Amino acid sequence: MGGRGARLAMAATMGCMVAGGAGLAADGPDITALSAREIVAGVAAKTWDACVVTTATLQRIAADGHNAFISTRAAKDQPACSGGAGRGALAGLPIAIKDNVLVAGQGATFGTSATKGFVPTETASAVQRLIDQGAVIVGKLNLHELAGGVTSNNAVFGPVRNAYDAHDFAGGSSGGAGAAVGARLVPIAIGTDTGGSVLIPAALNGAIGYRPTVGRYPMDGVLPVSPTRDTLGPIAHSVADIVLVDAVLAQSSETIAPVALKGLRIGVPRRLFVDVADKDSRAWFEDVLVQLKKAGVEVIDVDLPGLVEAEKGFGPITPYELKTQVPAFLARHHVGVSFDQLVAGIRSPDLVRDYQTRIVGPASPTREAYDVALTFKPVIENVFRDAFAANKLTALAFPTTLTDARPIEGSDDTISMDGAVLPTWKAYINNTNFLTKGSLAALTLPMGLSSRQLPLGVSFAVLPKHDGELLALGLAVEPLLPRLPPPPAATK
Repeated sequence: MGGRGARLAMAATMGCMVAGGAGLAADGPDITALSAREIVAGVAAKTWDACVVTTATLQRIAADGHNAFISTRAAKDQPACSGGAGRGALAGLPIAIKDNVLVAGQGATFGTSATKGFVPTETASAVQRLIDQGAVIVGKLNLHELAGGVTSNNAVFGPVRNAYDAHDFAGGSSGGAGAAVGARLVPIAIGTDTGGSVLIPAALNGAIGYRPTVGRYPMDGVLPVSPTRDTLGPIAHSVADIVLVDAVLAQSSETIAPVALKGLRIGVPRRLFVDVADKDSRAWFEDVLVQLKKAGVEVIDVDLPGLVEAEKGFGPITPYELKTQVPAFLARHHVGVSFDQLVAGIRSPDLVRDYQTRIVGPASPTREAYDVALTFKPVIENVFRDAFAANKLTALAFPTTLTDARPIEGSDDTISMDGAVLPTWKAYINNTNFLTKGSLAALTLPMGLSSRQLPLGVSFAVLPKHDGELLALGLAVEPLLPRLPPPPAATK
């Protein structure tokens, strides 16, 4: 990996020395240094108490300045601290939930103004699975308003700040989830992903993000964007922690262990996914490919003919599903506002513009346009299936985003990348949008720091319902990649 890898390894070691103790409670563990598995094991062995872990987590959140959370639940109100600590695979594990997912008794704002007072009486089934296995839900996470963008520059609750530079955005729409894990506030965060909303913020905040096959996790109690593509997704600091939580969310008993890399075939879609990225992303990605080849992986350049044309035909699906499914959700869960009131309460300029044109405005698709668009979904899926079959691939690999994060101010519409002006939306969703429309499952891992010292991610994507193979690949690839240094502290 050359000089970049060596410098990162040294920085990681020094960063851990500096950060040590940053999350200490007086009588508890340093939560910033523990994995989810270590926390669960320590609670089970009574090495530390679940209430101590919960309290230390909430203290760290309260002192943090990344604006990752919209609300938290006080320690005294947590079962872990009121004699009701549970047992299970996740006993004592602090987990944060994106605020477009319902948790009974805790406000659900969906990141917008019209629903600030809504307190649900129901808990999303996926969250209930976590709770039933002993997880401690410490709070609800900030997000791009109504989960509708790639920056999490939220005009209602304030922008989420990047874990590695508080002046930069965290990515979206699960920006709070990415920043909370990246800043070492929680070991696990649960976001939602439609076109890349878990993968993007995980990559920009130096974390690991997993987008499972749609349908792997239950989606009731989650504000819809486009059910054709919507899924929950965990963000963590290790693939092993993703595997731990995935087993609970998917109610899976599958044993997932690192796959043997030698002889695997990984495809690289250079023209559409790699060549369009910035020079830092391309350089780090080539380093990843070098490490894969050293481990015996066969790396094959692949083409995806017809993908761009089919992807354009897919366009009406998301806006049509949003404008029809969200009103039904609001009524079903007795949110107390109409769809028109929800839309009127939007404050983020990019989302106001999007709704006024693409969602409810003159470009809003008709049912007929939606039905035509649905015919493009299998076309996109077959483009990927054909590439996998023709090249005997295990997975595709590519930079998760085209570039690193940018300053919060002035970046809502465009950014500068390698001297050219690029739409912000395209810079961050270009790659993930293709794969989610093709129904692929994906895992993003940190691959290095840009020249601005901000994280960059590499994604591996597999055909739908091959999630176990994807996680096994992640376990095997993770040790080959550089370990990022911890981010600097950002206090209020």
